Amino acid sequence: ALAKDPDVNDMLNEMGDKPINPYRFYDDLVKKLAVRGYESKGYKAVYQENEKAMNFTFGKKKVDESCVDDLIRLNRLHEMQKQDSAYAVPYDEQSANDIYKNARDRVRSINRNPITAKEREPFLKAAKALEGEGPFGLDEMLNKVLAKKQEQVAAENAAAEAEGPQPQMS
Repeated sequence: ALAKDPDVNDMLNEMGDKPINPYRFYDDLVKKLAVRGYESKGYKAVYQENEKAMNFTFGKKKVDESCVDDLIRLNRLHEMQKQDSAYAVPYDEQSANDIYKNARDRVRSINRNPITAKEREPFLKAAKALEGEGPFGLDEMLNKVLAKKQEQVAAENAAAEAEGPQPQMS
């Protein structure tokens, strides 16, 4: 198991042909394994397991209106991942547990917070434009809907520019 461990191999490669100090090697390895353990409890693990579960329960479907809420929830999850990617890696057991707990609480809010009409409208328009395509998994469908949504926003902006400035009523 140690021969296949990437941390051990990285440490041995860094040492090159130098003699191995077993005590220092052991200390460095224990620290790396602890960091790996802390990282596995971090927010990334929470988001990855939730994304995996969302994809599994969604399965593969054709694009239609019934998929919009699932797409919005997955998009919310991706937004949370982007926000949390700036956080530092946890450096001890306590901070790892705190980050993990905070991430679990935030992920729960994805399903608890109601989806507003304003949030649903652009996804609904894009889903209607792609209706009947598929079957896609949730990730793939979200990518296609987001691309269509961007395309529609760009077309609306171009149409608004073509009309020119609207007179202001006072």
